[in-house]
Amino acid sequence: MMVVRYLGPEKNGILSYCLAYISLWSVLSDLGSATIIQKEEILKEISTSVLIGTGLVIGFIGGILTSLGASVSLFLFNEKKEIILCVLLLGCSYIIKAFYAIKYILLARLRADLLVKANVTVQFIVAFVKIFFILIKGDLYLFIGCYCIEALLQAVIYLRAAQESLGKISWSFSVPAFKKIILQSWPNIISSVAVVIYMKSDQIMIRNMMDDATAGIYAAAVTIAEFAQFVPLAIANTMLPILTEKFSEDPEEFSLKYIDYFEKMLLTIAVIIIVTLLSAWILVYIMYGSAYIKAVPIVRMYALSEIFVAIGLAEGGYINLHRLQKKHMCVTCIAAGINILLNYVLISKFGCEGAVVATIVAMSLQTVILYPYWKDTRQMIKLLGYAFLFRNTRKQLKNVFGRKS
Repeated sequence: MMVVRYLGPEKNGILSYCLAYISLWSVLSDLGSATIIQKEEILKEISTSVLIGTGLVIGFIGGILTSLGASVSLFLFNEKKEIILCVLLLGCSYIIKAFYAIKYILLARLRADLLVKANVTVQFIVAFVKIFFILIKGDLYLFIGCYCIEALLQAVIYLRAAQESLGKISWSFSVPAFKKIILQSWPNIISSVAVVIYMKSDQIMIRNMMDDATAGIYAAAVTIAEFAQFVPLAIANTMLPILTEKFSEDPEEFSLKYIDYFEKMLLTIAVIIIVTLLSAWILVYIMYGSAYIKAVPIVRMYALSEIFVAIGLAEGGYINLHRLQKKHMCVTCIAAGINILLNYVLISKFGCEGAVVATIVAMSLQTVILYPYWKDTRQMIKLLGYAFLFRNTRKQLKNVFGRKS
């Protein structure tokens, strides 16, 4: 909050543009291997040491591709030197994030508690570093550098967390394991590109079609709306190992557990949406001040997209377990293409509000509308549809109140 206030809409617009642009390339940072590494650790078909070593190699290759790809492309587009340098600094943080392979090993072992402690510790440290930079009236480059500091601290703490959970860490690279992971993950790369396009292209296009200040206001609104995504994301990361185990043991039990899981996800996100709609004005004013008050309607509109975020997270586990990555890739590519077209039309007519509409339409296409075309993904949509009936939740509530009576 202090950083956004300190930078102001224009500088914050530049920062958000750089973050959005590097995110377009960040899909290369792990080459789509994150969920594959997590799944392989659960299935135990590849040893943990090989998964860590191979994951590190994949992460370093992906980080270098991300950094070079983003900065060189901006240079070819004759972008300002300030923007190119900022993006290059951000790209360095993705090279350090190669150590995040350890994170997915810990998630597979249901040790999210260690990751939470690590992330909270890092966020506190980085927050005080940012406050220090504000006090010394630091420039934009210092705040960009905070992302490198954050990645480095997380890498160190993830290593310590892994030692606590796994004991002495050993890793080794394996060509067969590398090939196996990449062969499974390449559809994830294309899908991730498409997802990032329709999640971040709006910020890039708003800056190019309007101005830095408007882009800064829009980025502040999106940050507030997206802040609550950590709740469904935490639920999804916790449930994936449990669902994977159920899937390998009993497919029928998996379906019931999957429906129950998504019911809880829907209830959680419904509360988040209602709270955001009611408190948008207060949140914007308290967090960012009167300079960002134009962000209020954007926050309220963007909050409605959280339902599709919840659906997408729930679908992610199902898609990976049933090896439906190629169909997911097709759907996300179509949604991304439509999103770019809608952004171009709607931003020019309605500004930031048009960008939100384009995002919501793309997300609905990607998570709900297009999947019924295939038989195997149609079954996934059916299970999600059952969740909207809240049968399990109603049954559990009856049991609770029945006991009390």
